Amino acid sequence: MHAWRSAQYRVGRTFVKEYFRHSPVSPPEEDWDDRNQLYSLLSKIHDSTLYPHSEKLRELLVGATRALVEKFPNGYEGTAERKKG
Repeated sequence: MHAWRSAQYRVGRTFVKEYFRHSPVSPPEEDWDDRNQLYSLLSKIHDSTLYPHSEKLRELLVGATRALVEKFPNGYEGTAERKKG
C-alpha cells in the first residue's frame, strides 16, 4: 500500500495492524518496508510533478529515493549478496 506513505494520507498503527491481520505481508516479509518505500516513489513523483513549486513534496521524493539508493547501492543485484551475508 504505497498510499500509506503519501504526503496527503497518513495511516496509524491500528489501521496497519488490522490490515495485516486480514492481508498478511507477502514474502519475503523482512523486505516489506523497503518494497513499500519503492512502490511509493510513483506517487511521490506524481505529486512532485503535479505541484512543482512545493519544496516539501520534492524533499519527500528526493529523501525516499536517497534512502533506497543508500540502502541498496548495488540495486537488485546487491540484494542477493546482502541476504547471503
